[in-house]
Amino acid sequence: MEKHIRTRLPGPDIVRLFAMLLVVLYHFNTGLSDRGISSPFVHVFAGKNVLSGELGSAMFLILSGMMAFRSYDGRKERTLPGRIGNYYLKRALSILPIYYTAYFIAFLFLRMPLSGALNGRLLYTLAGMDGYLEVHGVHTWYLLGEWFIGAILILYLTVPLLVPFRKKLPPVFLVCLAALKAAGIFFAEYVVHTNNDVLFYLPEFMLGIFLGGCKKSISPYAVAAAAAVSLVLILVKMPFDRRYCILLLSGAVVILFLYAGQRMEKPGRLIRIKGFLSAAAGSAFAVFLTHHLVSERVIAGFPGDYMGRKEYLLYLSVTILLSVLSALLLKEAGDALRNAAESGIRRLSDRGRTMEKNTDSKGEKANA
Repeated sequence: MEKHIRTRLPGPDIVRLFAMLLVVLYHFNTGLSDRGISSPFVHVFAGKNVLSGELGSAMFLILSGMMAFRSYDGRKERTLPGRIGNYYLKRALSILPIYYTAYFIAFLFLRMPLSGALNGRLLYTLAGMDGYLEVHGVHTWYLLGEWFIGAILILYLTVPLLVPFRKKLPPVFLVCLAALKAAGIFFAEYVVHTNNDVLFYLPEFMLGIFLGGCKKSISPYAVAAAAAVSLVLILVKMPFDRRYCILLLSGAVVILFLYAGQRMEKPGRLIRIKGFLSAAAGSAFAVFLTHHLVSERVIAGFPGDYMGRKEYLLYLSVTILLSVLSALLLKEAGDALRNAAESGIRRLSDRGRTMEKNTDSKGEKANA
């Protein structure tokens, strides 16, 4: 890895794209099962230990941690409150505008009743927390985004604490990461009764922050170790709780993809492939928002209860294509909303600084 990985390097784009495909594939397969449609091609596990949806979500969270480290560590604000505040604002603007846009379109498409807004449930949606709270037993006005949106928003709140911790005490950081994985599994098993929880996936986010602070390129030894771990966890059923494998496998696969991207970074190498990766991966977050609804609608159009190879590949391809196309359109609309919000914030900030300068100049004249 380079000193701090940039979002448009091919390595992170490969991770985004692969994670997106894993999550889409998982929900497509579970959607078939939920409708009682059988097929020999329905597999929800990525190997012997980890669900494909778990692997995709974990990879995305590792990458999010890496990007969070680079974004926060690279900020230039002089004061800590200003640094934290601007970081939170940037993260919110990267998620909420496109989420609001997707939610509004889904609301119109599904023709939801307005009664949910009248009892305060809309507040959960405005905070981006409706899917996360729904998983944890709170009745909300949930439509799309699932638990992941709320979880990533909560995880971003931890960045101002985790980044200095990682920089000052890397070995202790890794020990805490491992301990939190055990705590997260216990919490998921006996308290919240779901793996879709912040504490459960906090170690993956922390692993991303740890990798984001690595300043050297990935060594061949690290690649060999990651390849060995990946093969073992994919091919061999582990004798311990399989949920530990989520962290191990996702971390190993991310390292392999980052190394592949590292090999593509030289100028002029595979320009067209890098351009495709950048364009496709740029809409990955929007696909996370739209694919579940798209998958449900596509599967609902299947007339039978058995799906052969040709039908499976056709319906899966249509799901992926429609998810990507809708995500590209959604991203354009969400970016427009975000740009408008950023412009409004800049104007308010400029106006505030102007008023402060005028106040200071009046005070100086009065003192003179």
